[in-house]
Amino acid sequence: MPKKNIWLKALIHYQRKELKAACTDALAGKKFSQEIGVDKVDKSLVANFEILNLVPERSTKEIDPFSNRSESVEPSSSSVKWKRVGMVSGRSVRLDTIIWPGGDLSVAAVSSRARTVFRVVTALAPPFVMESELDEDGQCLRGLPCHRVLTSDKDNLTLVFNEMQRLEEEEDEEDESNPEYKQFSNDYEENERFFPFQKFKYRTQCCYGLSMDLLENVAQELEFDFRLYIVADGFFGSKLVSPRKQRDIGKKYRYKDEFGMTEERQEETNSNVDVKWNGVVGDLVSGAAHMSFAALSVSSARSEVIDFSVPYFFSGVSLLAAPQQTSEIPLMAFLLPFSPELWIAIFTSLNITAIAVAIYEWLSPFGLNPWGRQRSKNFSMSSALWVMWGLLCGHLVAFKAPKSWPNKFLINVWGGFSVIFVASYTANIAALIAGLFFHNTVSNYRDSSLLSQRVGAPRFSAAEYYVQKANQILWQHMSKYSLENIEEGIDKLRNGSLDVLIADTPVLDYYRATDHGCKLQKFGDNINEDTYAIGMTKGFPLKVRTLPPSIPLTS
Repeated sequence: MPKKNIWLKALIHYQRKELKAACTDALAGKKFSQEIGVDKVDKSLVANFEILNLVPERSTKEIDPFSNRSESVEPSSSSVKWKRVGMVSGRSVRLDTIIWPGGDLSVAAVSSRARTVFRVVTALAPPFVMESELDEDGQCLRGLPCHRVLTSDKDNLTLVFNEMQRLEEEEDEEDESNPEYKQFSNDYEENERFFPFQKFKYRTQCCYGLSMDLLENVAQELEFDFRLYIVADGFFGSKLVSPRKQRDIGKKYRYKDEFGMTEERQEETNSNVDVKWNGVVGDLVSGAAHMSFAALSVSSARSEVIDFSVPYFFSGVSLLAAPQQTSEIPLMAFLLPFSPELWIAIFTSLNITAIAVAIYEWLSPFGLNPWGRQRSKNFSMSSALWVMWGLLCGHLVAFKAPKSWPNKFLINVWGGFSVIFVASYTANIAALIAGLFFHNTVSNYRDSSLLSQRVGAPRFSAAEYYVQKANQILWQHMSKYSLENIEEGIDKLRNGSLDVLIADTPVLDYYRATDHGCKLQKFGDNINEDTYAIGMTKGFPLKVRTLPPSIPLTS
């Protein structure tokens, strides 16, 4: 009998668990198999909810979409209405902007009574984000304090910022207790300002630029605080695809339900590859940062893993070059097509061949100057030199042709060499002259002339992404000249180790405007249209959908 009760309880428990799982899946809209293996959803069982917001009813004016507060119009107590701002359907949730009591658009967690601290990531890209040192008092004369960290791991960053907050609290307590405290210095020693592990070390700098001004205005309008840091690898973010390890495919794990029973489940995987993101996008995807304020381009691939605000800057991708400045043409410019060693070899072979021709003609019994005979025409050493020079210059002058058979063969060999010499010299001198007046006229990524030049783009940037999508051959060619950042590309353009740099137009325009030697030249129009926006983690509660009125859209 006790054994029968145990089996009965187990059966009841199993039926309860299965019934609960089936109800949960049905109400959440989860797909289940029916009839010949086709996935269907019984929509009649899916739970649907509407999220309503009680808002003031405006008779003539709408809420300003570019400000954080609604317009200050005093409605009557009865002029309010319910407005649908969201929908919950199964496991799908859609939520628009909520107007809170008082007209605020920010959530209650970031109101003046409880300011939330968000972690903001950025990457250097003049003039949007630039870096400078702290002054001797440890303050930023312009811009915002930002921190250089050596890790992008979410937990490690949390430790770094917790330690940073602890040090700041200790400094504040020291300031209150001892007015003559030691001044902050930005010259860090090896054992100063770092967490117990070397990889958690950080350094405080100042970040300024258009994106930093935008961050300051948005934080002021939406009433939140932030911790700003520069991404560890310096990249904006690209998708990295690597083969999935065999031991990770179908990995099993233990699952404990609410009744305390443990069962083994197998991880469901649809792919044998691991997809990761690096740079700014990688920090947003992992949750290490909540928002990004940088020259972050909006792309379809990035939109799948993070959220974007409305664009705050309209940009593009263009090409930059640093053509060599033409100096005065030297007097001996006609010798430039060949190297000095080649010229010496040509003239040496000419004289040796002339000596051989003169000797063959002198010793041959059929020559113009045979041994022991006197003829009306003699073939001397000067005649041999005249023949060699005449053939080398394209047979432009008349000369006495030798009569001996060895010389006829030797003269034909020298004539063939002369034809090759004249053709090579003509081609090289034409290319040299054309190079003085050459201007790049590339208009798209498919221009074949780019394959003959040293073309580079910053790694994991939007420019590299566009090239990869448009022209795989050019992208593979550019991999030989890959750059860590735009500044490295500018340096290589100036020293002549790079011919063309592909990057964002506003950043290239900034470097052109600050180029003291005026060596940098942009050619062609924008190859791609692009936009910059604020990046946020997926499902971020504070949707920065609008911009403060003090920062208008820029084109």
